[in-house]
Amino acid sequence: YPAHDGRPEQDDSYICSSFEVSQMSGTNETIHVTGFVPNADANKAHHMLLYTCNQPVGKPGEVYDCQHHGLCRDSNSIMFAWAKNAPPTTLPKDVGFRMNPAEKKYFVLQVHYAHPLSSPDNTGLSLEYQVKPPQFQAGILLMMAGGYISTKTER
Repeated sequence: YPAHDGRPEQDDSYICSSFEVSQMSGTNETIHVTGFVPNADANKAHHMLLYTCNQPVGKPGEVYDCQHHGLCRDSNSIMFAWAKNAPPTTLPKDVGFRMNPAEKKYFVLQVHYAHPLSSPDNTGLSLEYQVKPPQFQAGILLMMAGGYISTKTER
């Protein structure tokens, strides 16, 4: 895949970058993500998603086209989503997303741009985290729309 300069060049561009959890946090211990602080503007970025996986397509810190080359070479999970100038998200007290670098080694940030930009963009996401395990573990339940269920059916 070609390296990318962080500038969407066409409509519906998806640009990604991966980050190694232990390098980002400075520890090999499990971290617990408690907050998400977007550095984003809806006039540029349509939305962004934060995934976790073990084998990102791009090397850590590289920016790459993930619409055509994918996010990860293995399975991935969504941890966070941002859109429409949403404010920072802080989880309730004693709640966090568990991120064990021995289980999932990387974060992958995917940014979707509805339209091209004339200059590189610095859309990003800062994470708030702690090493001390919270009382409760956060999770994501992803529900997809689509398909059709007939009325008055048993299955």
